[in-house]
Amino acid sequence: MFFLDFAQFLNVESLLVDTAGDAAGRQQTEAWDTAELRKQQQRDTVEAFLNADDAGRRKSLAQQSQKRRAEANMIQLHYATVSQDADGIAAANKQLHEELYENKYPGQHQLDRPVRESALAGDLLFNQKKLQIYLLSCCQNNRANPEMASVASVAGGTRSDRYENVAEGGMVDKPNCLNDFYHSCYALSGLSASENLFYFDHKRHFFCAHRRRHGGERGSAGALH
Repeated sequence: MFFLDFAQFLNVESLLVDTAGDAAGRQQTEAWDTAELRKQQQRDTVEAFLNADDAGRRKSLAQQSQKRRAEANMIQLHYATVSQDADGIAAANKQLHEELYENKYPGQHQLDRPVRESALAGDLLFNQKKLQIYLLSCCQNNRANPEMASVASVAGGTRSDRYENVAEGGMVDKPNCLNDFYHSCYALSGLSASENLFYFDHKRHFFCAHRRRHGGERGSAGALH
């Protein structure tokens, strides 16, 4: 991961042969500048998505706090009921009481569990935000497929137009690697894990704001699907 972070700061233009004096060199340099600008726009879009105001998560945390208070009140009520039992169950320990509560209200307990565990969102063994940025900005395969472009030639148009408009799609784990089903699936699996409990309100807020700012264009996260 250190190497990947370091590689993001390399200026590929410095690795090119100095041919800026001729037309081919200028065209090559312009191509690199255009690619870098496109990558920067993708990174900006992803950053806006990740930094959007997450109203859905705030709502979930409020519900979580409310559920915990209700659960604590129900357990205390259960303790009070047991303590008045004439059969001497009042001598049972607290752990047994909690087990009785879970067995008495199994459905409610299972409904409460996802809300209680939602606090774990973001507490993983890797940087979720950086993984999302890397996958969405660097791993989507936008290279054109020459074979598909040749098939599309039946529709007419210039060769460059056909080549730019027909893309292979899929995802890769690093540049210039295979974009087959295997790599696409495990890249999407990593994206899903890094998005752990991103709520629909969060996505809706971002995409609505993005469409207002950019006249209805879709962001990188939307184009992925």
